[in-house]
Amino acid sequence: CYLYRHAIEVVLKELIRKADKLIGLMKYLDGEEDSTSVDDGLEEFLQCTHSLEGLYDALLSKLAVTHPGGEIPAATHAAIIELHNRDSNGESFRYSRAKRTGRAVFDKQESFDIQRISARLGEAFRFLSWGVGGALSADIDSTNDYLTEMMRCAYPSM
Repeated sequence: CYLYRHAIEVVLKELIRKADKLIGLMKYLDGEEDSTSVDDGLEEFLQCTHSLEGLYDALLSKLAVTHPGGEIPAATHAAIIELHNRDSNGESFRYSRAKRTGRAVFDKQESFDIQRISARLGEAFRFLSWGVGGALSADIDSTNDYLTEMMRCAYPSM
């Protein structure tokens, strides 16, 4: 669970960076900005947070700009929120006791269906990484290709 949680945290952070870059390119094409980054405090936010819910919300707000009307499947959303609720700061699956309080992380005996958990989290990770990440990468690449071609046409001798 720790590895899936960490992988989802890392992919959410990377998707937020990609979406931010795409927003910057979109604004540049509209003549609004001369930058490929929109959010000045983005890196600080990404470095300081481990909240899957906060990262997921940040991604959704950026995707609303880059892909209006696009939706994250309910199963992916539910998997992320359930994982966040079980481990809101990235420590519950990593340590047997909470670092701040010393209390047992899982203070009652529970059983977990590892195959079900692996399937749900794996599906969520693949959708985010391959689906959302693939779409953002393709859009960034095509926008950069368009800008390169526009520059080549505007300055043919270069």
